[in-house]
Amino acid sequence: MTLGDEEPGTTLDIVAAPDRRLFEVMVRPTEGGAETLVGGPFVYRRTAIGWVQALLRELGRVWLVAASRLLAVPAAVTLSPLQGGLNPLVVGGTAVILGLGALILTGLVSLYLLDGIPHTVESIAYLFQAKVLSRGGIWVPAPLLPEFFSQAYIAATADGRWFDVLPPGQSLLLAAGIAFGMPWLVSPLMTALAVGLTVVLGRLTYGTLAGVVAGVLLLFSPFLLMRSRHSC
Repeated sequence: MTLGDEEPGTTLDIVAAPDRRLFEVMVRPTEGGAETLVGGPFVYRRTAIGWVQALLRELGRVWLVAASRLLAVPAAVTLSPLQGGLNPLVVGGTAVILGLGALILTGLVSLYLLDGIPHTVESIAYLFQAKVLSRGGIWVPAPLLPEFFSQAYIAATADGRWFDVLPPGQSLLLAAGIAFGMPWLVSPLMTALAVGLTVVLGRLTYGTLAGVVAGVLLLFSPFLLMRSRHSC
């Protein structure tokens, strides 16, 4: 790869490790030795032992998954139904408890781990439109020099309108959060509702045990905890 701003013949070398996590980027001019721009011996294993460790780690993951499938034992677990109206009360109480747990966990992730601010271009666009909606309109006047405020999913038209192009559902919810001064709390609240409804729907579809287990698994899902961040 030739660098456009450098002398002809200068190349950029990218060396990747087998696990695709560790790499280094080097610039190699026509004269002189190569210079490391990113990475190096501390993040890229140059030795044969490092390569063997990376390969064994990748193979270990494959064998671990294969062993877990082979060792899985099918089992059927049933619970006797509770008497009278206790079953709906137990399911409802479990849904509330797991929902509150989801609210606390995702709230902590959103506020302390992610600082209560958006971290993706979609999140930024949603929050932008929420602020627009909170002003009572669906667009605001574009800046005089919109090219200096270019942002993914946010459009500035020729007639001076500035708005986002994503579906408005998330922005409407965030606008309600802005009205209370806590837009970061919207997604954790929706996550808590989703976990609670999972318990209820699981119970109605497959039984009490399935609903409770589904709610617990969803509550501790790393994907859920990270995706339920502010305005995403």
